[in-house]
Amino acid sequence: MFMDFWLVIFGFIFLIGGAELCVRGASSIAERLGISKSLIGLTIVALGTSLPEMIVSYVASIEGEPSIAVGNVIGSNIANITLILGSAALMSPLLTDKGILRKEIPFMVLSALAILVFSLNSIISRLEGLLLLTMFAVFIGSTIMRYKQETAQEDHSKGPKNHMALNLFITLCGFVLLVFGGKWVVLGGKNLARGFGVSEWLIGLTIVALGTSLPELATSMVAAFKGELEISVGNVIGSNLFNSLCVLGGATAICPAGVSHGEIYRDILLMVILSILIYPIARSGMQISRREGAFLLSAYLLFMISLIMSPQWSVF
Repeated sequence: MFMDFWLVIFGFIFLIGGAELCVRGASSIAERLGISKSLIGLTIVALGTSLPEMIVSYVASIEGEPSIAVGNVIGSNIANITLILGSAALMSPLLTDKGILRKEIPFMVLSALAILVFSLNSIISRLEGLLLLTMFAVFIGSTIMRYKQETAQEDHSKGPKNHMALNLFITLCGFVLLVFGGKWVVLGGKNLARGFGVSEWLIGLTIVALGTSLPELATSMVAAFKGELEISVGNVIGSNLFNSLCVLGGATAICPAGVSHGEIYRDILLMVILSILIYPIARSGMQISRREGAFLLSAYLLFMISLIMSPQWSVF
């Protein structure tokens, strides 16, 4: 069990390092090709911080552990809204804009509701996973169309003259780290779950979800510290959309995932409630205040305490 613990730790290190390399390389390639910086931020950066969740969930599904995959997505989405937004807002009130309120947040709520509906029969099937992937394609398509005019108007002639081969190599190295890190986290997490006598879902919901959310936490905290207050909110909303539609959709398309009634009415329902609740919080004063950040962070702490107090954590 000691070795499994270190396997998870080194897996997380590889995941975070791999995500950083992928974001850096892909962003440089995109800028070199003349893609809008706004589009890069909303898609590549959000996808980059969600790569750990994606790799862990896909590897878990391929290896026949879909409960880790689904638990990872649900736990990460809950952590993004409560832990990450709450911590960043405590550092500095986070600004929101009308675009996020009008489009991204409603789409995030819709994706959370879709997961809830799909899980009501106690299984998220391959077809439902494909439907989530279709929703993801619609989201990406609408985002590209929205920024198409901006991309056409931007002058990229003064853009960075980065070496394409070097950036491709950096991106490839990042993906290699992500693959190895994902396999180690899944293997270690699965063994820890068996050693502690808890379900793979619970391990995915807590330890794995918290670890794979570290890139989002780091990005949002650094953005808040530097005064780039809108980035924190956009990063979380974008990451949750990627998690719900691309990560969970792809994972369940690979291997259908069974969901118990307890998991539906405790964890998935909480994700839906938080997704809906973030709209009035973000809309009030067009910012997330320190007081609201403290509320969100308290909600995450209470959620974690309730899980630790659960009888399933027999080790405690």
